[in-house]
Amino acid sequence: MSDQKKEYPHMTSIEQDLEDFLSLWFSPSQDLPTYTSGSTGSPSLIHIDKRNMLQSAAISVRYFNIQPQDTVWLCLPMHTIAARMLVLRSIVAKARLLCTRPQTNPFCDLPPSEGIDFVSLTPHQLSHIARSSEDWERLLQCKQVLLGGAPVPENLLARLQTAPNKIYLSYGMTETLSHVAIRKLSGVDASERFYTLPGYHVRQDSDCRAIIDLPWGQTIHSNDLIEQFPDKGFCIKGRVDNTINSGGVKLQIEAIEDLLSQHSSHAFCICPAPHLSLGQCVALLSPSDWDPQLLDEWLRPINPYYIPKLIIRSEVPLLSNGKIDRTRASALAENWYKEQCKK
Repeated sequence: MSDQKKEYPHMTSIEQDLEDFLSLWFSPSQDLPTYTSGSTGSPSLIHIDKRNMLQSAAISVRYFNIQPQDTVWLCLPMHTIAARMLVLRSIVAKARLLCTRPQTNPFCDLPPSEGIDFVSLTPHQLSHIARSSEDWERLLQCKQVLLGGAPVPENLLARLQTAPNKIYLSYGMTETLSHVAIRKLSGVDASERFYTLPGYHVRQDSDCRAIIDLPWGQTIHSNDLIEQFPDKGFCIKGRVDNTINSGGVKLQIEAIEDLLSQHSSHAFCICPAPHLSLGQCVALLSPSDWDPQLLDEWLRPINPYYIPKLIIRSEVPLLSNGKIDRTRASALAENWYKEQCKK
C-alpha cells in the first residue's frame, strides 16, 4: 500500500488517520509497519506481526474486562502504538469506539453527555486536565483510565490515589505492543509497583536492565533499569541511556527529576551538559525561574551530586506523545554551553 495518505473530504483528521490505520490493518500483509516513540533518539521503523497484536489486545480486554456495551475513548495520535492497540482492543471486545482529536486536554472535544468506560491518556494530557476542576471531575467519572508513555508527576499521584474510579499506569513500549505490566494508582489497593499481565514475564539481567518475555515467544532486552521484589512486582528506576557520568559519578536523570517534582510543579527536565573538568554535569532545563538555594536544600541531603551546575532558561522539548525529547534537551544544553564558552 502506498505511504501516501488517502483523501476523505468528508472526514476529520482523526477519522482519516483511523481509516488509514484500518486500511493497513485489513490489508493482506501479515505485518504492520510502526515507528518506535523516539524518546532517546530518532524513531525507528519496525514491522509487527498482526497476530501478536491481536493476542496482546485480547489479554488487555480480559484484564480490564472491556465489554461490548462499553464506550472506549480514543484521544491519542493514531501513529502511536497506544492508539493502535486501543482500536484493536475495541474491535476484539466489540465495544463502541469514540474518537476525538488528540490534544493536551481532550475533554475540550468530549460532549458532556458521553459516558466513558475506558480511556488511555498520557501524563502530559493528565497535567493539562488537572488545571480545570470541571475536567478533573469528568476524568473521575471515566470508569477506567490507563495512563502511559511517561511517569506521572508526583504532585498528581496523591490526587489520583483518592480517585473513586480505577486509574492505572502502564509499563510497556512499541516493541512489546503497548503495556506488559500495570501499576494501580487509585483506591486502597494503589501500589508503587508494577505487576505483569497474564502471559508476560519481566526479569532483570546482571546490570538490572529489564528483560521482557512476551506471550508469543519473543524476548525484549530493554534499557530500562528496574528493581524487582519477592512478590514479583517491580519499580522503574530509570534508563541506562539516561545516566549522567559526572567525573566518574553516575547519576540517574529520573532520580533527580522525581525528587524535584516532589517540591515543584514547574515544567522542567534534567539533562547532561558538557563540563570542562567533569566531562559531564547535571543541567536543569526549564522555562521558569528556579532558586539555586532551594535546589541545594532539596537535593544536597539526598545526593550533593544531584545539584544542577547549570540552570538553562528554555522550554522543555517534547515529542508528539508528550514525552520529553531527551535528544533535543541534551543538544540544547550542549549548544548553551558552547555559547557560554565563546563569551
